[in-house]
Amino acid sequence: MKDFYELDDWKQCELLIELIERIAWKDVRSLEALSEQEGRAPHIVWPEMCLGRGIEVCSIPERVLTGGRA
Repeated sequence: MKDFYELDDWKQCELLIELIERIAWKDVRSLEALSEQEGRAPHIVWPEMCLGRGIEVCSIPERVLTGGRA
């Protein structure tokens, strides 16, 4: 598994945009809250987002997981 920060900048942006769209749709603040609302662990949701964008599965940045509380 690659580290998120090892991805090209545009791939990082693609994942973050995907996450922003999904958390806005669900009216939550973080991947953690999104996952809770969907009834699935963040470590399931994030790889699905990566693969859905055709991006190699990577680690979840702590700030993304917690909505900036890290």
